[in-house]
Amino acid sequence: MIALPAGVQVWLAAGATDMRTVEKVFEITTTPDEMETVRHALEAKGMPVLEAEAAMMPQSTVRVEGKDAAAVLRLIEALEEQEDVQAIYSNYDIPDEVFDAISAA
Repeated sequence: MIALPAGVQVWLAAGATDMRTVEKVFEITTTPDEMETVRHALEAKGMPVLEAEAAMMPQSTVRVEGKDAAAVLRLIEALEEQEDVQAIYSNYDIPDEVFDAISAA
């Protein structure tokens, strides 16, 4: 049996389905129906919630590199500039080193 840290036990008991570390924070995934329950459970235990939002998450991703990666990023940027676009969801996976090379160019 594995002993889980108290924070993990809180979000698991509240209905969260996944958790990952992003920089210095935890990103917790749950169904939209359980989002508020998980948020309230964390706050009740004194764990600050920096942001809580419903977002579309891909079930599979597509690895994109080289010229295709640059084209995908240009497309995303062009879509973000459109005033009628409220949100953009995608399933691309660009490796960090490819992303950094494109950003530096």
